[in-house]
Amino acid sequence: MQYQTPNLNTEGSRTDNSSIRILAVDDEDHMIRVFRSVLESVDYQVETASSGRSAIDKLRQDIYDLVITDLTLTDVDGIQLLQEAKRLHPDISVIIVTGYGTIASAVDAMKMGADDYITKPFERDQLLISVEGTLEKYRMRRELRYLRGYLEEQYGLHNMVGRSKTMNRLFATARKVANSEATILIQGESGTGKELLAKAIHFNSARRNQPLVTIDCGSMPLELLQSELFGHIKGSFTGALRNRRGLFEEARGGTIFLDEVGEIYEPLQLSLLRVLQEREIRPIGSDSTVKIDVRIISASNKNLKESVEKGRFRRDLYYRLAVITLEIPPLRERREDIPELIQFFLEKFNKRNNSSISRISPEAMSLLLSFQWDGNVRELENVIERAMVLADSDTITPNLLPEEILGGKPDEIDNDRRGIVVTDENLTLKEISSQASAATEREAILRALEKSAGNKKKAAELLGISRGSLYNKMKALRMR
Repeated sequence: MQYQTPNLNTEGSRTDNSSIRILAVDDEDHMIRVFRSVLESVDYQVETASSGRSAIDKLRQDIYDLVITDLTLTDVDGIQLLQEAKRLHPDISVIIVTGYGTIASAVDAMKMGADDYITKPFERDQLLISVEGTLEKYRMRRELRYLRGYLEEQYGLHNMVGRSKTMNRLFATARKVANSEATILIQGESGTGKELLAKAIHFNSARRNQPLVTIDCGSMPLELLQSELFGHIKGSFTGALRNRRGLFEEARGGTIFLDEVGEIYEPLQLSLLRVLQEREIRPIGSDSTVKIDVRIISASNKNLKESVEKGRFRRDLYYRLAVITLEIPPLRERREDIPELIQFFLEKFNKRNNSSISRISPEAMSLLLSFQWDGNVRELENVIERAMVLADSDTITPNLLPEEILGGKPDEIDNDRRGIVVTDENLTLKEISSQASAATEREAILRALEKSAGNKKKAAELLGISRGSLYNKMKALRMR
């Protein structure tokens, strides 16, 4: 077979290809010279092999970004080389070079993982375009793998902040259910981190490589929310100028997170129930249904069970959504997590703002540990960010905190329930957390005693512990 001599004119702009390593494989010396000449003319690093076996030896010893191989080698054919290259380096890109008579085999090679094929004879630009396009796909695969790894690391359950007993139990349950297909309802006050927990569950599930689609159900009117979720066809209503896929279709294979699901209007609650029962949707204006494959995680800052009892939420939908229910406690009920959260936010905003604020004064820590935190973790994050922006030194001091924290809204309770007062700036984070945990237990015991009118047996029942354990805790906490 004759090869058409390529145009080796190298004039024009060049990209920086000097870090790209290509292995060119052919048992004809003339073709080897052509590959080297064309590819090196635009600065690619080129290694060559004159047989399939020698190419495999090179792949075992070194790393390449791309293999270009003839389909019909004399010893190991191009298909076998492709398979071995993918076994040794799963992400490597491969271009198959073939003659017109073997195009069907080249197509088979594409099905087995080759990125492209070109036929002999080919022009210089044809080869370079194929190489450039294949390497672009290679870069995209690497970036996607990095992004997925970054997201899995960022939203991994091991990275979620909180080491209190309640949060540890929550994380343990979340790990167990992440890989199931069960629908999950996350409940908690605004600012507790419901969306963050939903993301962690998705990125720790078998669906992690598929989309995570989020929608705030409480922020849209009925018609718009219905269209967003289920899609519509052109002309189905005023303004429907084209067909549009809904978010349930966009999330196919992945997870859809329905935030503030308790705000869904009653007519839409029935539609959502049908989705959960039938695993299909009907776009607005359509006569046909569309099968869906999604996992549903929902969240609400309301107690949906109470909404059911009051007739504001469908009972059957509630039980479909709440196969697994995860409750995130408010920050005021897990004060022992506050020091660790503060440390997390210090590191986060130091990195973002290129600052170096590393300490918090004992007086400031005492105020933060005693505050009510109606806005929960989100409010604490905002307070720490504000303080860091205003700080003139490496330490957060009380004068950097908002007036409501300084002005004495700490729990609005008596001195015995004021929480922890930090006086020693040499305390470790673990020691501060331990003291905060004791303060949280003290507050829970006092609440139970109030509800039981001082009856320790009833207080112990409210706390879920024995009366003996209650006496021991009160003694350890020096409670009268």
